[in-house]
Amino acid sequence: MKKTKTILITLILVGVLSVLGCRTLVNSITPSDIDNRAQKYSKVTDDQIGRWKSLNDATEVRKEIIIKHRTEQIDLKRKAQDDKILYKDAIGFIDVNIQESLDLQGIVIGGPDNPFSVLGMLAPFGIGAVAGSVFIKRKNDYSPSQYEAGVEKAKANKEKE
Repeated sequence: MKKTKTILITLILVGVLSVLGCRTLVNSITPSDIDNRAQKYSKVTDDQIGRWKSLNDATEVRKEIIIKHRTEQIDLKRKAQDDKILYKDAIGFIDVNIQESLDLQGIVIGGPDNPFSVLGMLAPFGIGAVAGSVFIKRKNDYSPSQYEAGVEKAKANKEKE
């Protein structure tokens, strides 16, 4: 009985190994065409494939394509994550800059939240200065009658010449 089990297990192992070995052998001798675009994408060179392209070589190129694709997708996901972080930082920075400018504008001009402003506080002084300069005579200014007399004198001198 023990001898029968040993023989049976040995036959099963030989059968399995021969099937697996045959599969590899059959794949190695089965010719295959590998498209140039697929080969370029996988970055598998002709030296790595050999002179005679087989089904095993095509399977290896397929594995390399899958590996490269997954690697590229992971890189793209990382780049997208980095871009999201940089985007959030940039938006945050520019929003702070905009808010600072709006706050300065609110201080200078005023706004709905700030009824007082620097311009509003200085406006009466500016209007008063303009109005005062119209009504207050300076030291060397002419009165209207003096101005009229000067204009008449200038016209008379011009006619004489």
